[in-house]
Amino acid sequence: MKKRILAALLSATMILGMLAGCATSGSGDADSGSGESEDGTVTLTFLNKYPEDPYAQYFVDAVAQFEEENPDIKIEMENVSDEAMKDKLSVIASGGEMPDIYFTWTG
Repeated sequence: MKKRILAALLSATMILGMLAGCATSGSGDADSGSGESEDGTVTLTFLNKYPEDPYAQYFVDAVAQFEEENPDIKIEMENVSDEAMKDKLSVIASGGEMPDIYFTWTG
């Protein structure tokens, strides 16, 4: 009987923990990072590793086309070189400010 009560308590604790992990934090302001602003526009951050031509222009054009087709979404793009991106991702990941869209690679 004690095992059943203990199992039920542990299950309830795990469920409450999962629900707490799904809860949102903060005041819900539009200034709290990427998300929807008061006018309904969503801003996404995009970090890519191609600051040099011809690749840089490809991403500028792709973002412009995407924003034209999706007027309620704005993309803030930042280009950094391959090696600098590795350092930048480490720093921003430790600060909890990851971009919404970024390049990654294995190894």
